[in-house]
Amino acid sequence: MLTKAGMQLTDENSAAIGTIMSRDVLGTTPDTPMNEALRLMSSQRLSCIVVSEQRHPLGIFSEWDSVRLIANNTPTEGRSISEFMRAPLILPESIDPREAYARMGETRHWQAIVVDADNLISGIVTEGDLLHFINTEHLVEVRSVREVMIHHPLTLPPGTSITDAARAMARADTGT
Repeated sequence: MLTKAGMQLTDENSAAIGTIMSRDVLGTTPDTPMNEALRLMSSQRLSCIVVSEQRHPLGIFSEWDSVRLIANNTPTEGRSISEFMRAPLILPESIDPREAYARMGETRHWQAIVVDADNLISGIVTEGDLLHFINTEHLVEVRSVREVMIHHPLTLPPGTSITDAARAMARADTGT
């Protein structure tokens, strides 16, 4: 059984993702300069930015994508976000949070764009939003900490440059 804010949710009355998502979506057009998009993400402290035209989702660019840019020393000056965006995971407002979480895991997306019945952007949901909503006891069987922990976490000396840290993260293929 799922719970949210003290409310018990069963399969018969579970909430749709539209009740969990953030309706405050930072979006940009495909021709936005990449450096401007990066500054906007940084200044607003956002994990991603949605690329759209007239509320139709076209792509997404996340902080993990920016780590890859840094790791690969990819030049962004004079280039638009459309060159770097990825195909987004798009989910309907009516989807069950458990199904949304499963789709995010299957596709390795940490954010999903939520659309209304007309396929227009109505919000965004992150893996963290879903985990906060879903009682994690029902997602996995009870296991020990040893079974789920990262056995060899990435550690770097304090003086490591951001570029070197991004390269190390990319080699380790860890977005966390």
